[in-house]
Amino acid sequence: MITKGRIQEREQNSVKLDIKDKKILTLLAENSRMPLSGIAKSVMLSRDSVSYRIKRLRENKVILGFFPLINYKHFGYNIFHVFLILDEMHKEEREKLLQEIYNHPNVISLMEYNDRWDYQISLLAKGIRDYDKIMTDITSKYRNVIVEKDILEVIRTYKMSFIPYDIKSRINTKIFEQRGDLDYDEKDLMILKILTDDSRQSTYEIGQKVGLNPDTIGYRIKKMIDSGLLMNFTSLNNLTSMGYHWCTFVMQMKTFDHKHEMKFQGFIKDNPHILRAVKTLGIWDIMMYIAVDNVKQYHKIIKDVKREFYDIIKHYESWMAYEEHFYNPIPGIIINK
Repeated sequence: MITKGRIQEREQNSVKLDIKDKKILTLLAENSRMPLSGIAKSVMLSRDSVSYRIKRLRENKVILGFFPLINYKHFGYNIFHVFLILDEMHKEEREKLLQEIYNHPNVISLMEYNDRWDYQISLLAKGIRDYDKIMTDITSKYRNVIVEKDILEVIRTYKMSFIPYDIKSRINTKIFEQRGDLDYDEKDLMILKILTDDSRQSTYEIGQKVGLNPDTIGYRIKKMIDSGLLMNFTSLNNLTSMGYHWCTFVMQMKTFDHKHEMKFQGFIKDNPHILRAVKTLGIWDIMMYIAVDNVKQYHKIIKDVKREFYDIIKHYESWMAYEEHFYNPIPGIIINK
């Protein structure tokens, strides 16, 4: 599922959402495979009304898609974030570079910024050697365009969400760890690919495409969940259309021991607007994605961070996102084996 990303400041205005829409968005973000009947019961609407509202949210591009959230480590991959400054004078080469990034089988997303960096590439690689090969293959062809680059490797994910918690009815924070081994086969990968296209498809619909009965599809999905490969089913939402702006906040720490780490986990769990928080290897130790609907809100969050961790923060930066050009939750390197 390659789709337009979560931030589209270039082209979209806010869409008016009522309390029922927000509740539906909440339920789909927490479990995109939740049946219409279950959603209808929770929001106290008819099944047909819920179906209509979901269709309208998709037509208005508030909901961009439904997909499974997977643990990349089960496939041997780590997440790397590459930050680029590009030369504005070489427009044609610049466009070729961006197109190659779009088509690359290892790339998850491409974010454009207004601040320190021009772009952020999020990609999968099997360690630093694999990363080096991927980026060398790309950058060697566009040395005239790339002015500066930096890299962060994700060590640990503390929190992941695709919707701000002031819309959500409850906090659902996870620390993503591998829970066990899974011997997956070609059929499992086919199921993952189908779920990536639309995770709301029924086991019957998936079975028709894979050539297995619905019970077997259900068993295989459960097996992937139990192993930790499949962590959740969620929805990709256009935060711009919901009235939010995206900021990436990074911190360099003097120290970050177990005591501080536990305190940090408690802080991000209680903060409704931190969508993602990861521990990273590189010049920055912590990276957070923050969604806010006004500058005052963002100012308060940063002040809270600085106040809570004043004794260990050495340096920090904040970058305002302009557009996520695309988002692909399960890149081709995984499902096109």
